[in-house]
Amino acid sequence: GIALAISVVAALSSVLFGLRSVGSFRLLRSAYEAGAPVTSSLRPWMTLDYVSAAYHVPEAELLERLALAPTTDPNTSLRTLAEREGSIT
Repeated sequence: GIALAISVVAALSSVLFGLRSVGSFRLLRSAYEAGAPVTSSLRPWMTLDYVSAAYHVPEAELLERLALAPTTDPNTSLRTLAEREGSIT
């Protein structure tokens, strides 16, 4: 009984992680096909300051291209910005 329960839990977790991997792969592939392979590596946890440094983009230009106020805190994560804009829930 216990061995069966452990096997079921292991199988379910494998399926869930497999589905997450497929979803990530599809997302990255769609970004690549859209001509944005460099931006496909952006993650929600990244802050504006981090993106600016990692991608060698001046902070002012990043704020301008994202249509953000110049007073936006550079330590704001991309997830927080997307939530403010209603892009994600």
